[in-house]
Amino acid sequence: MTVVAFSSLAFHPADKRQGLFINYRSWTKATERPQDMSPSMALSCVGPRKWDTNGNPHWPKVFVVYVNKAGEKAMKQKGSTKFPDGTVIVKEKYPRPPIFGGKEPDLRPVDTQKLLKQKPELLTVMVKADGKWDYFAVGADGKVQDGDSSKCRSCHEYMKENDYAFRPYFEGAAAPTGPWR
Repeated sequence: MTVVAFSSLAFHPADKRQGLFINYRSWTKATERPQDMSPSMALSCVGPRKWDTNGNPHWPKVFVVYVNKAGEKAMKQKGSTKFPDGTVIVKEKYPRPPIFGGKEPDLRPVDTQKLLKQKPELLTVMVKADGKWDYFAVGADGKVQDGDSSKCRSCHEYMKENDYAFRPYFEGAAAPTGPWR
């Protein structure tokens, strides 16, 4: 099998969804700096899997979000928004760096440049086509994870006013309507 290396992940071109985000790091970074992710949110996104745990399923995570050109304007819009077809949003998930010999997470602000040199432990991807979103995850091995995206949909339902996309890192973006208020 031919493997294409990009952005520290080995992508397997056999899955046609790979082509939707292969150059995502050249897109607009929707988050200026890594954002903290609550443990419950981190475990909701396809987890826990062995790459999520760091020996502890409650290890804090941070994420960085990218959006392609098609969705850039909608992503940055204040208030509610509607994304056009062709929008692809990629969220990279990383464990917080360890301290004290790897026993505790370092909760100080994350060095973005240093973080982005690491391999993300998981990518979650949203693709909008025909007015609907498709959700899937890519493991640290670069393979699209097979699975039911209903868990993704159930969380994103709370963001209906934002066309099902979470954007709490933008001042003035519509707030979640569910348990993440």
